[in-house]
Amino acid sequence: MSMDHTASVAVRSPILARNMDIFISDKGTPVLSIKFSPDLLVLAVQRSNKSVEFLNVQDSTGVDLIEYSQTCSRARSAKILGFCWVSSTEIVFVTDTHGLESYQIRPEKKILKSLKNYSLAVNWFLYTPPYLLLSSGSACNVFHIFVLRGGGNYQRYPKFEVEVSAPPISQGQPAKLMERDVVLAPVYGALYVLIVKQVSKLNAGAEVVMYQLNREGVVKITDVLLLECNGRFAINILDNLVVVHHQQSRMSKIFDLRLNNRMDGIRYHYPISSYSIEPYQIKLSGYSVPYELYSSNWAVFLPSIIVDAKLGCLWQLELQIDGLASLIHDKLKRAEFLLFRETDAKVVLLRHLTDYLHDYNDYSTVIKVFDLLNAKLKSIVTKVVSEESKKTVYLDQSECFRYLLLPFSNSKQLDPCIIVSVLVEYLKSLIAHQLEPQYYIHELIVNALVQFRMYPLLRLLVENGVFYDSKPFACLLLSLDNVFPPSFQMALDMLKRVGNSSEERAEVLLAKYQIFPAIRLLTTAGGLTEAQLAPRKFLEPALQSGDKVLFYSVFRYFQLRNTRLRQHPAFLPEELCDDLVYQFDCLFPELPLQGDFVF
Repeated sequence: MSMDHTASVAVRSPILARNMDIFISDKGTPVLSIKFSPDLLVLAVQRSNKSVEFLNVQDSTGVDLIEYSQTCSRARSAKILGFCWVSSTEIVFVTDTHGLESYQIRPEKKILKSLKNYSLAVNWFLYTPPYLLLSSGSACNVFHIFVLRGGGNYQRYPKFEVEVSAPPISQGQPAKLMERDVVLAPVYGALYVLIVKQVSKLNAGAEVVMYQLNREGVVKITDVLLLECNGRFAINILDNLVVVHHQQSRMSKIFDLRLNNRMDGIRYHYPISSYSIEPYQIKLSGYSVPYELYSSNWAVFLPSIIVDAKLGCLWQLELQIDGLASLIHDKLKRAEFLLFRETDAKVVLLRHLTDYLHDYNDYSTVIKVFDLLNAKLKSIVTKVVSEESKKTVYLDQSECFRYLLLPFSNSKQLDPCIIVSVLVEYLKSLIAHQLEPQYYIHELIVNALVQFRMYPLLRLLVENGVFYDSKPFACLLLSLDNVFPPSFQMALDMLKRVGNSSEERAEVLLAKYQIFPAIRLLTTAGGLTEAQLAPRKFLEPALQSGDKVLFYSVFRYFQLRNTRLRQHPAFLPEELCDDLVYQFDCLFPELPLQGDFVF
């Protein structure tokens, strides 16, 4: 407080650009609640349970000291329990006897306009935008949930009642559900109400019971988090992980709902890890001193904010994904855990998968991990997952090739049979998930088979359709002709299966100097007539073969063709065969043609 009856308000945020110090009127009464509008242009201050005051922020250093306020519009006797901003121009009051009152705020005119009301008795409330939970009933266990949209567009879920367990020492007092024991939060795209129960019959410790609300308004218990201890707890949600802080043990227990795949009944979860937040130091009087973690002064806000009200400090929790993943000993669960995290975890996942590939004793897990990777990839490419899930980690074929399979195939310490087996298993997993393998995956496997001279296995895989038929793959097989001669016929057979490949098959035959098979192919399957055949295309490879008999036979074939077409054996000028006729004269001087074989 200053001499001019103003009070300083320090505004601090994890986003440094939003930090500011502003001054408001000091009326000698404590501030019950103070909140900025989402655009930081209006400051709402509640000093009593009868009204809320509003001040327009002029700049980053001050406010318009001309206040305007709003009381309960429906009943003067109602008490304002609190308020929440729906948007920068809309606010909702929560009252004890008359429920919700929503208002449109017009800062330029310093007035509020009533929008909508919902009447019900309220004990306390929780707000996790855009969801508002109201507690009613003598035990505070009847819940009303609203989805607050702009413009007074509110959706209301059917009310529901939750079980209240008596505390260990109740002294005959009726059990009541406390606000501090309830959290309203979305996890993996579903809305949950999380309730801390201090006594569990399963393990004599507390538990967090999770009620899921579906779109039809049906509410049921789906998950129970077993805490294995009692005391005071606070909850954060980080990257769809439920983090439960325990004050007495100064530990945080982390739960991942996706690691329990049970589809029916209630799923019970033990923590995937329990460890303390990293030590932190703060500056006091110019000195760095250790901060007391898990302080009784903590106020925890979703999703990941911790505030020490006494020291005036604010922190944002962050996960150390690599360290956390290393604490999950089951390799399959570890990979599954990382696939559910946001994209920053991709590097961590690749590092762990690289370790899996070099574990000689556990290749069965690698095969299962391939199925996990490709199931996730399939859901992404077919767009059957939510936008939130698309932000999580997945590996496409190019990433698996570049960062996993290629380095693995070049390993000098591994058994070649193991290398080939793992590569083939990845290919089989792609096919099983109806993902078309990219050419470079086929090429990698073929190169490994050739490198390790596993030619019979290559032939078996091709003949059994493990490799997809394609023109590029057929060309790859052709390139192996020198080291594995059967690959030539395998390539021709594949081109035939591909269809519409007569030209490519003819080129393959010509490269092997099989001139007449190429001519038959083009005039039958290729649909060409004799007149459409270009003589030079066939005479040139016949000459290059060095086989004089072959060159003579092909030359004689086109001589007869020309006679059938034009009643003369000569070639047309546009067929560019002058040099070939000259070569024929040189090779067969006893049969000179230079004079009468070109027009």
